[in-house]
Amino acid sequence: LAYLVGAFLTDGWATKKQIGICVNDRDFAENFARCVQSAIGVTCPIHQRKSPKSRMGFMWRFAIRSRELENWLRSETENKAKVPDDIMGAKDEIALSFLAGAMDGDGIMGHSIRKGTGKSQFSVGFCGARLGFVAQVTSLMKRFGAVPTKSVFNKQRPTNQTMIQRFANISIAHSPFNFGIRRKQARLELLRQMYLPQRPYVGTVE
Repeated sequence: LAYLVGAFLTDGWATKKQIGICVNDRDFAENFARCVQSAIGVTCPIHQRKSPKSRMGFMWRFAIRSRELENWLRSETENKAKVPDDIMGAKDEIALSFLAGAMDGDGIMGHSIRKGTGKSQFSVGFCGARLGFVAQVTSLMKRFGAVPTKSVFNKQRPTNQTMIQRFANISIAHSPFNFGIRRKQARLELLRQMYLPQRPYVGTVE
């Protein structure tokens, strides 16, 4: 359930006895659906939903009715305000699973090619409007070796005080942290190849 909690806190929603998610990455929605099935024993198919805000023109949506799971998620996260205490003090496997869900949602794993040199450059971080939540995720990332660098407010959203916490690339390369979605994980593997060319890394989500 740790991955489900992380995904719910970032991109999930709960209303009218339902919980769900609507995201760009199909495998993110699939991961969320599998976690729900594991929690309550039933699931629903994901489907495309038109969205002018998406770069693809559509997003992947999953929704299911479950008053019990909705109430549990709201209670554990205090209505999407904080990371549950049980996760903050959980064993490594559980904490890493939570981080995969949270970083799949609001994590940054940017990759671009520097003009002139042709070299790869990366940007790794986490963003959120709830500063206490950002601080909790940062604390968990530090636990697994990620070194926080600068934190800034997103200038593209001046009316929404969204904090972006960056992490040092080399510390992320050495961390056992992995994303759950393929798009971000593939960029993380490229980063690791830069700093750890002899060290294979395969990420999984439990």
